[in-house]
Amino acid sequence: MAKITNVVAGFSTRSTGLKQTRAKARDYIISALALLLALLALDRCFPLPAPGRDSPYTLVVLARDGTPLRAFPGSDHVWRHPVSLNEVSPLYVDALITYEDKSFRWHPGVNPFALVRAGSQWLRNGHIVSGGSTITMQVARIVDPRSRTIGGKLIQIARAFQLERHYSKNEILTLYINYAPMGGVLEGLEAASRAYLGKPSNRLTHAEAALLTVLPQLPSRLRPDRFPERAQSARDKVLRRMKGHWPESAIADALTEPVYAQAVRVPVRAPLLAARLKCTMPAVTRVATTIDAGSVWKRRAGLRCWSHGCRPDSQRTVVRRAVPVDRSTSPALVMAP
Repeated sequence: MAKITNVVAGFSTRSTGLKQTRAKARDYIISALALLLALLALDRCFPLPAPGRDSPYTLVVLARDGTPLRAFPGSDHVWRHPVSLNEVSPLYVDALITYEDKSFRWHPGVNPFALVRAGSQWLRNGHIVSGGSTITMQVARIVDPRSRTIGGKLIQIARAFQLERHYSKNEILTLYINYAPMGGVLEGLEAASRAYLGKPSNRLTHAEAALLTVLPQLPSRLRPDRFPERAQSARDKVLRRMKGHWPESAIADALTEPVYAQAVRVPVRAPLLAARLKCTMPAVTRVATTIDAGSVWKRRAGLRCWSHGCRPDSQRTVVRRAVPVDRSTSPALVMAP
């Protein structure tokens, strides 16, 4: 009789434990669903600011080979040249992800290990050593700027989760390369590459890719046209971090290359044509033409020579003709030599 009683008690205890486990599991599921619903509600109540809503791109008029003939700033007087991810040098994308955010492809917007490391360094040293921000968090700061406080960091983290929910990884990278601060009135990789280096961002060398990767960290203090020594020191740090990703010979050559940047100047070639296109196509950010950039420079040099009394070797009459651009890119009529 005692044995039967013990068996019944054992079954009762197991049944009670199973019920408690099921109740706990049910509570966890309900809590998770409630948290998910709360996050979805917050996402709807506090939507992401539209990237570029208050930061329009620069209108750029391009020559046949892609050389900017003239660029017009946005309404906020900042220079941005629109560019897609596949138009950027793979060297830059490789350096950006390796140096800024190695885990970019897998994290959900925030890297908890980086945040813990940054917090421990701050407590140990009494000041910020590393920010712990991912590329997504930096984009969140660009689209929704906040003060550098704990509250601001928490909002930045929440915005990073929102970005990951609404955009793909490549779309987030595209936002970064188009809106990252590059010093002065320059924003975005293409604008910086054109202004500082005089070339499009798809033709960057290893050294140039490393330079433009580190520039957004301290855009005012690392401007290569004003502080080449600081810029070179920061660039070399990126190059050394790329060991194992780039060939050793390429890194060694890049480390010996001095930092040089031309003075930031607004391109002014074919200004009258560019102004006319701006008026006729106000909603376009990039106008491709059939104009040859080299011939524009030769013509301008010839006019300068003529104004000083000399006679250039090309005294032929210049006839302008209207040539329609490929309408898949822009329905513009341009003046060609």
